[in-house]
Amino acid sequence: MRQYHEQKAAAPDALLLFRMGDFYETFYEDAQTAARVLGIALTTRGKDRNGQAVPLAGIPYHALDSYLTKLVRAGLKVAISEQVEDPRQAKGVVKRAVVRIVTPGTLTDDALLDKSADNYLACVCRRQLQIGLAFVELSTGAFWVQNVSEAELLDEMTRLGPAEILLPEISIDADDTLGKMLRASAAENYDKRAISRRPAHLFDPYQAEQILLRHFGVASLQGFGFEGVDASLCAAAVIIDYLAETQKTSLKHILKLTRRYPHDFVWIDQSTWRSLEIERGLRSGTTAGTLLRAVDRTCSSMGGRCLRRWLMAPLRDAKAIRTRQQAVADLRDDPARLDAIRAELKQLADIERITARLGVGRASPRDLVALGKTLRAVARIAELFEQFKPSVHIAGDCLCPFLAERRDAARGQTELAEFLGQALREDAPITLNEGGIIAPGFDAELDRLHSIGADGRDWLARYQAREIERSGISS
Repeated sequence: MRQYHEQKAAAPDALLLFRMGDFYETFYEDAQTAARVLGIALTTRGKDRNGQAVPLAGIPYHALDSYLTKLVRAGLKVAISEQVEDPRQAKGVVKRAVVRIVTPGTLTDDALLDKSADNYLACVCRRQLQIGLAFVELSTGAFWVQNVSEAELLDEMTRLGPAEILLPEISIDADDTLGKMLRASAAENYDKRAISRRPAHLFDPYQAEQILLRHFGVASLQGFGFEGVDASLCAAAVIIDYLAETQKTSLKHILKLTRRYPHDFVWIDQSTWRSLEIERGLRSGTTAGTLLRAVDRTCSSMGGRCLRRWLMAPLRDAKAIRTRQQAVADLRDDPARLDAIRAELKQLADIERITARLGVGRASPRDLVALGKTLRAVARIAELFEQFKPSVHIAGDCLCPFLAERRDAARGQTELAEFLGQALREDAPITLNEGGIIAPGFDAELDRLHSIGADGRDWLARYQAREIERSGISS
């Protein structure tokens, strides 16, 4: 219980799932919350210093994902404490540590995410008259910043619908104008947005710059196109600090930071956005009856998210619009090839989210198997692009620039795809500790050890027969 209290003190705003053998246990107020949200039994375990029974509620460790989904959807932060040493070798109490804090804006597991929608973590930083906005999609690694006015901030929040927003800590007697405004906006749009407070000193420009330089491993942010540290970069740094604190692992898949400019797309205010019902119905709050539901014929979860982003931020540049339109026209002009491409797209796993799980160290063996299959399918898609009938409007290439760019991006991963296909079993398990991950024939020594493990009695019988023959001793 001393371990429990220490870890709870380090994450006071999170519900602590404390690993004890085959269960995750919760105590005190956390137990009461877990029992209410999850519909599980509330019991007691021992007594506290005041002689009062300690409330207890637990869940089986193998059912974590399903219970975690309910807790996160209820808007709760969840700290997961694991046993970090082998109980058989532990001296005294088994050591435990919080290995991850799960919040609504930091999800990476497929079971917790909507496959067709982005799950944004946003941060707002106000400095004098400037409001900086940063938002990241941890499950894909996409990271943007922009500066907005107060009215534009609400419009952007309506468009993005972030699952969680980071704001500076405020004193108890301070007027939380910004927090109230964001909560009211969320309520109007049927959004459940968790608001998390971060220490005010993290929003300081110097502190922010140091955080970003360390994360990206650079001496200057000029390579990303930034001159000086404005409010949006302060917000970006707070996000990186928050992810490091909650994920407790590297964030290698967040490779760049991109500046968004409002004039690049059609700006739609929040009341117009709701009235147009682009991706959410005015009455239902779902996609039923929306523009997105009417036009979405995508074949993969990545395509669904891409279409959603395009509809939510319509282009203003005529040349870019024509480029997309030409790609659509070329695909429709060759229906047989288009059908073949769509058939391949349906085989794709979610590369964006698999690579994100690799980046935070949570990819499963099945993720790697799916990645290998997807890279092979991507190579076939590139070949199908090559076979498009020539277009008269492009000299020197049968593809318009938009499709040619995607064809070129799909090349070059054949070696990795073959390696994954040769190294991994088709029926690889969900978790590493189950074993049976490496394919037979990939490693001779591993095959020999597997053979001994699987056919130990047969091996001993053969060994005995050889020794009888060699020694002449029959028993």
